[in-house]
Amino acid sequence: MRTDIKFLTIGQVAERCDIATSALRFYEQKGLIKSIRNSGNQRRYHPSMLRQISVITAAQNLGLPCKRSALHWQHYLIIARQPKKIGKSCPSNGRKI
Repeated sequence: MRTDIKFLTIGQVAERCDIATSALRFYEQKGLIKSIRNSGNQRRYHPSMLRQISVITAAQNLGLPCKRSALHWQHYLIIARQPKKIGKSCPSNGRKI
């Protein structure tokens, strides 16, 4: 397990995702993202949260409510990370990928 991961502050995440810090607090309150707290009780976000936040904001831009995107973002991330197998048939049309 990597121990050299640099966690991000709420301000850094807000700047990188171009959203308000209040939106991050709201997402966390709704269980869409997670943070840890440092000794000063300040939020720190794992870099993987950037991807989750991007999916949430994309879903909102499409008009999906937060609760619905919360149910689906995790499924999306799992599929997006799976490697593609060469020569495997596409389930929708049976053609080779």
